[in-house]
Amino acid sequence: AHTQARVDPTLAAADHPQGIFRVWIPVSFKTPEWASDPPLAATARAAWQAYDTVRDDPVADCTPPGMPQIITRSGRYAIRFVAMGDDIVLKNEYRELDRVVHMSAEADTAERAPTPLGYSTGTWDGDSLVVTTTDISWPYFQLYGLEGVPQSAEMTIVERFTANADATELLYDIAATDPETFTQTVAAQGYRTFRWEPGFEFLPQDCVLE
Repeated sequence: AHTQARVDPTLAAADHPQGIFRVWIPVSFKTPEWASDPPLAATARAAWQAYDTVRDDPVADCTPPGMPQIITRSGRYAIRFVAMGDDIVLKNEYRELDRVVHMSAEADTAERAPTPLGYSTGTWDGDSLVVTTTDISWPYFQLYGLEGVPQSAEMTIVERFTANADATELLYDIAATDPETFTQTVAAQGYRTFRWEPGFEFLPQDCVLE
């Protein structure tokens, strides 16, 4: 568990973040009501019902998680937004994975080989960062309270990160559209809440097979 010992007062004194560009610690989640009976296509429902956590969990053998699992089922690990030129890097303490959010309107639209984290583009909607991710090669759409829903290469995930007025809390919304999986777009507003932790240090994460 994260403790106060994880906070370095020297880092805290030098931490002058702006908006969402700071370290965020997850403090709560809210499983959407539809998770108990998701609107699934027939083949997706059959696969979901056949899912076995012990047998089928792709991260059980220390495979790094893909989207959206890297953020929707990442335990108490922190995230951090960092500016990289015109783009944004969303750094994850969980398995030390980084996602690049391409903010340029001229972002490459050529066909890309799908990857576990997909290809993310971002826009600002007021003070909210809206991230759209496509080209995902990860087998499951997972939330807390929802395991084993298959997802296809047609999946589009839209995330919204909104800080409160004094940027001490960050609200996370997620919506998913996949015509091969869901019969309609599904959304979880306020799915996760994060808290700003000044001076918080990421620790290396080692996955150990049990």
